[in-house]
Amino acid sequence: MAKLPKKSKKEKTHILTDSQLKKLLAEARREGYDRAYPDAVDLCMALFMWALRVSERYGKKRLTRVMLKSQEISEYVTEKRLSTTDIYLAVEEETGINFMKESQCTSTG
Repeated sequence: MAKLPKKSKKEKTHILTDSQLKKLLAEARREGYDRAYPDAVDLCMALFMWALRVSERYGKKRLTRVMLKSQEISEYVTEKRLSTTDIYLAVEEETGINFMKESQCTSTG
């Protein structure tokens, strides 16, 4: 049988109910999401801005327009007025590019 580590005299034991534990875990997840989401958005924005710059030769004016529109759309998603699925489906319908298929950009037409 495995031995439990000895508890120091200063260390206290806390007992939580299932609901208290679930609440703590949900709060930790939310805090992690709140920290990670802006970083992920910034990274995606930087990637797309760079791709437009090097492959399409977008300059300051066009990149600024793309950035502002992306921020506006991001706010719609955050406010749950638009979902990423809505965006994927609209892009596929209008361009034939299916983002959802195998998590890759593939042309359907």
